[in-house]
Amino acid sequence: EEFIRARIAERFPRDAILGEEFGEQPGESGFRWILDPVDGTKSFIHGVPLFGTLVGVEYDQTCVAGVCHFPALEETVWGGTGCGAWWQTGNGSIRPARVSEVRELADATVCFTTVQGYARVGRFDVFEVLVERAHLLRGWGDCYGHLLVATGRADVMVDPLMNPWDAAALVPIVTEAGGHFVDWMGSPSIYSGNGISVNDNLRTAVLEVTRGAGNIHRRKG
Repeated sequence: EEFIRARIAERFPRDAILGEEFGEQPGESGFRWILDPVDGTKSFIHGVPLFGTLVGVEYDQTCVAGVCHFPALEETVWGGTGCGAWWQTGNGSIRPARVSEVRELADATVCFTTVQGYARVGRFDVFEVLVERAHLLRGWGDCYGHLLVATGRADVMVDPLMNPWDAAALVPIVTEAGGHFVDWMGSPSIYSGNGISVNDNLRTAVLEVTRGAGNIHRRKG
């Protein structure tokens, strides 16, 4: 984070910066860089290569650009408002990043980070309904789960615990890839403490779960 902050200060000295490790640095340009130097710290510690460096740019509280770099996987995904989303792999090839076309939750691959995260926020009911309704669930998600959605390799990522630095880079990438990044109530906010990346076809079905999983269980009972 210190390295990234120093480069931003050289090129864009009037911009604000918010980072996970060193907090808020005010600016005066209307732009704010939002940094997560190592997203997926537990993956990094355990030698799981799904950790990444996230850099988002916010202008007047709207996320307008983002890049996510996964050094162990040699993958980088970036996007900007009106500029599309792009995915570069280890062989150097660059292709458009596009979400999947899966239409039914029963056919969808849903990513998450930990089961404990749902319990920690008192929403284990959401996880239970996803288990019942989705085709396949896969963990170890962190930022890479969201990027799997943006590149069409998974269909949904449901995250019960997110900070602004976890989400800012993802918003323009997922959106420009044809999907949605929203909170559990459907608002396109990075400040709600949770988040969903989802293709356009599945947005309504997933929000039905996150908004009302407890009610779904009661109706079944």
